[in-house]
This record gives sequence, C-alpha cells and structure tokens, in this order.
Amino acid sequence: TQESIVAIIDKVFAPQLAGLEIVDREKIHAVLRRTIHNQVAKGAVDIAVWDAIGKTLGTPVHKLHGGYTDRMRVSHMLGFRPAAELPDEALRFVGQYGITTIKLKVGRRPLTLDVEACRVLREGLGDDVEIYLDANRGWTATEALELLRRTDGLGLTLLEEPCDAKEAMSRRRLVAQSPIPVVGDESVPTAGDVSRELLSGG
Repeated sequence: TQESIVAIIDKVFAPQLAGLEIVDREKIHAVLRRTIHNQVAKGAVDIAVWDAIGKTLGTPVHKLHGGYTDRMRVSHMLGFRPAAELPDEALRFVGQYGITTIKLKVGRRPLTLDVEACRVLREGLGDDVEIYLDANRGWTATEALELLRRTDGLGLTLLEEPCDAKEAMSRRRLVAQSPIPVVGDESVPTAGDVSRELLSGG
C-alpha cells in the first residue's frame, strides 16, 4: 500500500541514507539490499536518486542512462469493463495520442468474459493496432491455454502473467504450448527471478 511504502522509506531507508551523496549509488543500494522484499519502495528510492542526480547535473535521466532516441512506443491499458465499452476508449487513445498498442486486462471467470472482450476489441480496432493481454495471474495454465485456443486468429501478440509462477510445472507447460510469447512482470522483480524463469522454461 502507499502507507507501507511511505513507512519503510521514512522509518528504515531514510535514516540510513541521510548524509550519503546521491552519486554513491552502490552505497545506497547496499542499504536497500539489507531489507528483504519491499521492491516498490526500493524502486521509488532508486528513481528519486536518479531524478536528483539528473536535476543536479541539469541533464535528463534518459541521457544519463545512455538514451539514444527521441521517441518511445507506449501502450494504453484497458481495465475490466463490459466488452462493448472497450473499443471506444481504445479508439480515443489511438486517435488523440497515436497509440498503436493496447494492453487488455484479462484473467476473469468465466473465460467467455475475456474471450468476448478480445473479439470485440479486435473488431473495433482492426488489424493495425497491436493487442496484448495481462491476466495478473488470474487463471490456471489450463484456463490460459483455453483462452488462447478460443482467441486464435485475433492476432494477439503477448500474454503477460497468465498464471502463478509458483505453479512451475504448469507454467512451463503453458509456455511450451502457447502460440504467443508468455511475459513475466510481477513474478520477476529481480534479475535473479528473470534467470530462474528463463532457465526453468517459465
């Protein structure tokens, strides 16, 4: 929660970080690593440190990271809504902002709710807009495969967090059988987690 993030920063991180120079990122990260979990709070501190460095140097953070482009492809996320309402919101963002990638939140039961959402959205947007799905671990691997079977031909490009990564064998089976790439998000908050999922086939 916002309250827990503020609490860990105020009561644990801030007293240990006060007085360090903002460019001492290794020392800052050593302090953050002493506390397990709390990835969002650690990320907030890291972003704030980069922002402070950028402001101090008068340089945008993307340049400090070696940025090389003046444009970035972004997506607009559509949350749970009745299927009929989805195309209008998506088309508004396509028209006003030139967004050509839509992320559709799925993971509901019965599966027909999300199957219908995918169909209606594809019909409303045509073939020029990319649609990918994010289930936030809402299904089992079997349910995710069933949804992919029922939406075959709709040109969906990615399936993010379809099922819980703790169900390692099921997720591995899903990844092996999925016609589109399966993407990790909340199951892979660290580089070690990414390695685990890649090596396990998850």
